[in-house]
Amino acid sequence: MVLESLKVEDVLKGLSSDTRLLIIDSLKNGPKSAIQVFNDISDNAGIKNRETIYRALERLVDIQILEKKYDLNTKKILYSIKNNTITLSLLSDEVLFQNKKDKSIERIDTENIDISFSNVPQYERTKHVHGLHPYQGKFIPQLVEYLIKKNKFSNKDIILDPFMGSGTTMVECKLRHIDSVGLEISEFNCLLAKVKVNNYNIKKLKEEIDNFEKKSKQVDYSKNINVSEYLQSWFSEEAQKELLHMVNVIKDNDYRYKNVLKIIVSRIARSARLMPHYSLEWAKEPVKEPYYCHKHSRTCYPTENAIKFLHRYCLDSFKRIQQRHQIETSMDKFIDNGKTFENINVSIFSEDSRKFKLPVDNISGVITSPPYLGIIDYHDQHKYSYELFDFKWNFDNEIGPKSNGGGAKAREKYKEDMIKVFENLHSTIKDNAVVNVVIGDRLNMYPEIFDKSSFKVIKVLERPVKWRTSLRAPNFSEKVYIVKKK
Repeated sequence: MVLESLKVEDVLKGLSSDTRLLIIDSLKNGPKSAIQVFNDISDNAGIKNRETIYRALERLVDIQILEKKYDLNTKKILYSIKNNTITLSLLSDEVLFQNKKDKSIERIDTENIDISFSNVPQYERTKHVHGLHPYQGKFIPQLVEYLIKKNKFSNKDIILDPFMGSGTTMVECKLRHIDSVGLEISEFNCLLAKVKVNNYNIKKLKEEIDNFEKKSKQVDYSKNINVSEYLQSWFSEEAQKELLHMVNVIKDNDYRYKNVLKIIVSRIARSARLMPHYSLEWAKEPVKEPYYCHKHSRTCYPTENAIKFLHRYCLDSFKRIQQRHQIETSMDKFIDNGKTFENINVSIFSEDSRKFKLPVDNISGVITSPPYLGIIDYHDQHKYSYELFDFKWNFDNEIGPKSNGGGAKAREKYKEDMIKVFENLHSTIKDNAVVNVVIGDRLNMYPEIFDKSSFKVIKVLERPVKWRTSLRAPNFSEKVYIVKKK
């Protein structure tokens, strides 16, 4: 049966939620009550409220994917899949209800979507692996998803992000069976992105995280340690010993997923710093005495140890990776293109995008958000990780760091560096490639940058932004430049 009266927009909205995909996967084995569905998927979906599941079930009933009936035997309302011939293509925004006679496809219009995404709650902006580790300056996954759809990128494309950051573009491309390539000068950022997109044996990962947590609690506080000046300044002596012990646990054991454990330790270190709660990103000096906390409106105390964050972040990190894994497993059943998520190619290079020559051909699209001039020191925000794991310190090669300011000299250097990036990009991508650049260009520097690197601006979208992660950050607007080769 072809559901001709069904609006394609409604079907897409009904299936765009990770929760709804998990629900459909849960019902593959037969009808279930709402409470049975909740018990089945709540852990993987990260949902504690039954009402959320009920609303998702009713939405799927509304768009005729599920049906509900009262069962006389169990005396409960049971939900089941109504249309078991649905094919969902996340790659080009196609929804198809088909039988052997009907192969028609409808498309949706992406022109009128509010790209501020101001109504998207914070937990959706940091869903599954997107919230694996705090990171200043990343763009939200909903924007990447929008740009993939707007440009109709598909599994035939390869998408490049020359300023990969924490890997948002890579994650969203992989979720749509699109191969991707990321360039990033920060070694920590590359590690974080790899952890977000890697494939995992979930059972093995859980075993290793549990083993790591158990061993990390066995700290010898009587042992003398030798730490850097930075660690001495920003962590209590107790926290220093605990963090170094965690690092040694990773070094001394043959874990398959060492990188995941490093991200857990990095997250613990971030929370254990001697910083006021209201200023985790901006504090210039450590706090070692009680202080009035503007965030909690009461007197707070410096963080005395790191071990108290161990269980929380071990548990949360595993759940986030498990959620992404479960979403991929569920979505594999809807995408019929001969691929699975395990064989999607994600190539990540810790290199300088001004000069690195990619060993990858056929780049057909770019989605990126370059560093804003004079806003963030990208290495310095994760300095604790560089100190603990001896990552290569490439701060001097950052483009437009906060520490260089935003004066005339800094602006000229920024434009010079960005022209080099896009000239290098020009020689790498296909002639018809679509380049999407998200940037807060209040000084209107990018038209000149594109012109001098032989790109032409096709369209400019204005995107209002509300920062939610900092008390200091005001509302502002950024531009989405859509450009192509001249």
